[in-house]
Amino acid sequence: MSAREAHPDAGRSAAFGVLDGEGGEHVVLVQEMRRTAQADPGGFAEAVLDAVTKQFGVPVSMVVVRPNTIRHTTSGKVRRGHMRELFLHNGLEPLHSALSPAVAATVATSEGTRV
Repeated sequence: MSAREAHPDAGRSAAFGVLDGEGGEHVVLVQEMRRTAQADPGGFAEAVLDAVTKQFGVPVSMVVVRPNTIRHTTSGKVRRGHMRELFLHNGLEPLHSALSPAVAATVATSEGTRV
């Protein structure tokens, strides 16, 4: 099951890994919430995180964003590297964030070094 299948309000998404200060890797999901969504962003995030974590068996941090936030190439492929940089350097405007403490610390550390 993909994140898009986990909730009817899920749009495009980008998943990528980030390293924490101890060398561990964490999965981050940046998930668009459809414009017509009736759900609360927090409840939406909880439903998607629950489904994705159960399927893949790994903890996931998530940022819920507005439609058309996920960057993609002209051929439609998600620009994961670009989305990762936006995430790490606070270039996203989240509707809701559910970050593990290690991921939150990584973002706070990266904040001073903008690209």
